[in-house]
Amino acid sequence: MERDIVFMKRITLSIMVLLIAGALNAQSYQLNRAKSLIDNKQYTEAAKTLRPLADGGDAEAQYLAAMLFKDPDLDTLCLTKFTSA
Repeated sequence: MERDIVFMKRITLSIMVLLIAGALNAQSYQLNRAKSLIDNKQYTEAAKTLRPLADGGDAEAQYLAAMLFKDPDLDTLCLTKFTSA
């Protein structure tokens, strides 16, 4: 009986690790996508992509979003979309 409990705990821990790894991978993908959009001057789409990451506490996404606000040459449309999303 105790062996079964230990086995179940290990299985549960393994599943949790896989779920967390998958979530981090998805977040990394979105951050890389936002960087690519910025490089291609697609600021509105970059802002839309960064918003959920920044709201979720991702420091790099928050930094990139701040850079969108800081750059006076950017289209103000992306800033409006970011603040209203």
